[in-house]
Amino acid sequence: MDAQLTLSDWIGARARDPSTSHEAAERVERSGQRQRQLEWFEHAVRLAPGHNSAWYAWRLGLDRHAGGRRISDLVRDGQCHYGERVSEWVDGREVPGMSVWLVK
Repeated sequence: MDAQLTLSDWIGARARDPSTSHEAAERVERSGQRQRQLEWFEHAVRLAPGHNSAWYAWRLGLDRHAGGRRISDLVRDGQCHYGERVSEWVDGREVPGMSVWLVK
């Protein structure tokens, strides 16, 4: 028997995340916010390739968690790929060891 997938299974909430994370993931998807963020991040990477997700999130006015999720989505969809590791200065602090995201 095939397992039934829910919306949150493919939009970012992990199986062990609390129910509030799954609810938030579904809200982000249904509102269109996820798609808008994907477009923003893809555009940002095209304009300034070679930075990490925290840097892009900071430049777009979003939190680093949103950056990590959307960049991962873009990589999974084949629109970006990971490059070398870099340290970035984000909002006055160094964020070391983050991978660079480059558009293919």
